[in-house]
Amino acid sequence: MHARLSLLIVLLSPLLPACKGSSASPELMGSDDLAPLDYQGIQPLHVRDGILLAGQPSAEAFAQASRDGLRTVIDLRREEETPDLDERALVEGLGMTYVQRQVGRPADLTPELFAELRTLLANSKKPLLLHCASSNRVGAVWLVYRATEGGLTIEEATLEAQAVGLSSKALQERALEYVRSEG
Repeated sequence: MHARLSLLIVLLSPLLPACKGSSASPELMGSDDLAPLDYQGIQPLHVRDGILLAGQPSAEAFAQASRDGLRTVIDLRREEETPDLDERALVEGLGMTYVQRQVGRPADLTPELFAELRTLLANSKKPLLLHCASSNRVGAVWLVYRATEGGLTIEEATLEAQAVGLSSKALQERALEYVRSEG
């Protein structure tokens, strides 16, 4: 498996921009409004201010996103969720920064992890992709980020989080507990 992944990276690397510092495509930057994005078959996918919120991208989608200027990938999945994809090797091989914070259940979303993810979203090089398998966990993180960093009310942040994929009441409650504790 790793040999095939390495071959994929080698085959794709000449297609990368010559200068990684080049500007990102406007498509990946989005605007200051949260909007759905149709990009490389990634479902669901929303973008706001250079933050892409998504379900699991394919290797081909990562390669195209790298060419389009994606700089950072934050993965909330557990390693066992995709045993056939070494996402770290793929993403780093394409010249992007990879961060994995494994969230498997609501209890994994500790106050410390929420605080770290808030900092990563605020300070990482953009455009950045925050993803899990379905965008459910992403929605919980987005709720926290928008309520604490984005100036939204809890109700507004919850609606945005649900729009990007938050469907678990347990994850939503975990996020709301954190937001209320920060208030």
